[in-house]
Amino acid sequence: MEANKSTVINDFFSQRNTQFSIPVYQRNYDWKTEQCKALLDDIIRVEEQSRSGIDSEHFIGSIVASKENTVASSQTQQVTLIDGQQRITTLTLLLLAIYRKSQEYSDANLEDIIYNDILLNRNINNERKLKLKVTANNSAALEAIYENKEDSITYNSNVINNFKFFYNQITPENLNSIWEGLHRLRMVEIVLHPPQDDAQKIFESMNSTGLDLGQADLIRNYVLMNLPVEKQNELFNKYWSEIEQNTKDENHTNMIDYLFRDYLIFNEKKFVSNPRIYTTFKKLYPLNAHEKIEKTLETINRLSKSYSKLINPENEQDIEIKKELQYIKDLELTTANVVLMFVLDDYANREITKQTLIEVLQLIQTLVFRRFIVGAGTNALNKIFATLYLPVVNDKSDYIKKITKTLLSKTGSSRFPDDKELIKVLPDKDFYNIRNKNKSYLFEKLEHFGQSEMMDLSNLTIEHIFPQNHSKWKKVLSNEEIQKMEPLTHTLGNLTLTAVNSKLGNKIFIEKQDIGFIESRIWLNQNVKEHNVWDSHTIEDRTKVLADRILNIWPFPHEVKEELNNEKQTNFVVLSDDPDFRNTKVDKIEIDELEIDLEETAHVLYYLELLRFFEKQNSELFNNKEVSEIIKRSIIESELRNPSQYKDYYVEVHGKSNVKWDKVRKLLDLYGIDADTVKIYLV
Repeated sequence: MEANKSTVINDFFSQRNTQFSIPVYQRNYDWKTEQCKALLDDIIRVEEQSRSGIDSEHFIGSIVASKENTVASSQTQQVTLIDGQQRITTLTLLLLAIYRKSQEYSDANLEDIIYNDILLNRNINNERKLKLKVTANNSAALEAIYENKEDSITYNSNVINNFKFFYNQITPENLNSIWEGLHRLRMVEIVLHPPQDDAQKIFESMNSTGLDLGQADLIRNYVLMNLPVEKQNELFNKYWSEIEQNTKDENHTNMIDYLFRDYLIFNEKKFVSNPRIYTTFKKLYPLNAHEKIEKTLETINRLSKSYSKLINPENEQDIEIKKELQYIKDLELTTANVVLMFVLDDYANREITKQTLIEVLQLIQTLVFRRFIVGAGTNALNKIFATLYLPVVNDKSDYIKKITKTLLSKTGSSRFPDDKELIKVLPDKDFYNIRNKNKSYLFEKLEHFGQSEMMDLSNLTIEHIFPQNHSKWKKVLSNEEIQKMEPLTHTLGNLTLTAVNSKLGNKIFIEKQDIGFIESRIWLNQNVKEHNVWDSHTIEDRTKVLADRILNIWPFPHEVKEELNNEKQTNFVVLSDDPDFRNTKVDKIEIDELEIDLEETAHVLYYLELLRFFEKQNSELFNNKEVSEIIKRSIIESELRNPSQYKDYYVEVHGKSNVKWDKVRKLLDLYGIDADTVKIYLV
């Protein structure tokens, strides 16, 4: 490896008989006008400083390139750009804009220098004539600019957009300044000589300027970089290019990182955070596992077709399926994608019916929205969905029942709230001060349920029947009744939809009836217009009507639950479900498939057994300070409130069983053991 400080124009671009090639494993050209403007401003600034007598230059970072032996039949040196392609492509576009302007301004000398010495290899007449060889998805756009036909490119292209930006910024007054400023750009050119230099390790260690690499960018480089060029092109064209296309949302933002994350979550059976996507992939797929990697790319490419419908439901042709996918997207249930991409893939492969697919999509909505209503935390959803597809991986029979049973078997923070829990919280829950996505979803489902005619709700807004500012209502209701109603202001029974919110304002109920409710065709208002008075009793009555509707829209799977209860179950709980251990005894504990038989021991005794397990796993870690702070140990018995002897010292065992399990969770985190792998068999 050699590193040299170089000038961008005289040293780098002016190299003769050299072609800079961007390999397919590099990410797409992603610079936008924002980055181009910043670069152009720096170029103009450094030239202005030079004219004012300041000997200045501007450093644009490092460029990493790999030089291979020149092919005998070629007159050019092939240089592969490993890092820096965004900047080199952008500078090429700026040079093309200067070249085009030099033609228009009749500057023949500048035109010749840029075209024949900077942009092209003079006297070369094959595919290596162009100094910069971009990837296939940008090649057509760049060639169109060379041929002055950029308007023929009808799709959105950063290459075209950025060229036009530069072209529009150049004037007769600043042309030479920009050209001179380019000569004051400096870089460090790092040249690798394979196989002595490991391009992959060097690439990972680089902190390049410009846009940060995404996790999928790093995976693509990792998978393709060390392969022969022919194999790189094969895998890129066969799999990766299509994966990238399928993971663009409606705003052309690429969601490929999330596809890889969800695939890894499924394989790891636990949540993988975004910063750990690349490192997790490397752990699962070492570079020498070529067949495994290619098979995985084939699978991910297939799944990307389903994933495209999750990130953009408009890609689904079936109206009924599209509607349910849109609900999933509106609720931002991205944590469910790890399950749904496989379910959609099963449907695409005709392993399940359309009805089964719709039932799964509706079941996911039911679970999540019931949990929202009762206030169950969203963090548990990561764990719930990470393993939800496992029961149907190899056997598609009883598909919906297996998935439903898996959800119903969850307890604690991962529970599937039943009707009793919903009915308990519904009357007092604030449904007004919630996120708009949940509010829109709730009222649309309430309004459209069971209706043959779907009304356009886009021009409707939420109306408080008993208004937030209710001073006028004191004329028709007693102070005692007002006090009863105030806590019910934002509850479901007092909320509806209307197109005349501003007209209704804070008027009393009879006036609101005449203006907004009597003639309303909205289902939500049918119950309202039956009343002559609006008080705490009518709000409570309407809440019961809406609660009944909610139980039908998001139904609890009673039959499956009953079947689950009747089955002979092994009485165990999973620690990640946050079970309640009060008044229980433990018979056996399984941790990551290791068994600890306890024979109905009390909690203090099994707690000590668990400590022995952790010590056996890693005695050095067990004896460190961090573990001591968790378990509270001391050689002096009197220092602890409720000591229990453990070997030649004492540990604190004071506290109820749930307190001890909290300590176990902390130890699991410290040891890198997932709570999902811990099964506790209760007596």
